[in-house]
Amino acid sequence: MGNNTKPKIKPSKQAIKDKAMLINQARSQQKLKAIETKVREYIVKNPIKIDNKDVSKNSRACIFISMSDGRTRARVCHVASDSFENAWDQLKLEVKALIDRGGIIPKWIKVDFVNQVERVESNSLKQEFIKNRYPKFFRKGLAFD
Repeated sequence: MGNNTKPKIKPSKQAIKDKAMLINQARSQQKLKAIETKVREYIVKNPIKIDNKDVSKNSRACIFISMSDGRTRARVCHVASDSFENAWDQLKLEVKALIDRGGIIPKWIKVDFVNQVERVESNSLKQEFIKNRYPKFFRKGLAFD
């Protein structure tokens, strides 16, 4: 009687790495989908209307997404568009491209979106920084456009 068992082939390190990358990409997509659901629910309940003469009609929806693997500094993608739906669709493409390039396997994902725009002169901003009790923290987002 002969031995009918097949020899076990050990997968290469690259095959193991590729499989782990596919699993992590799928997990990242699941996290992003869950975040999208929560953000859409929030937007329905709290519509964001940026009606400021300093903001172009093509930038009425501005979204930032920060992602970190938990060990390195977060990577940030930013999109501005005429609507939340268009901005979110563009952002998903940017995030997918970043993950597919192997740039990051996110453990943490955070979404920020602009809900108010205010033009501030540099002297006023300087005074805001000076009167701040905690000089390393600032409660407003800044864009130098």
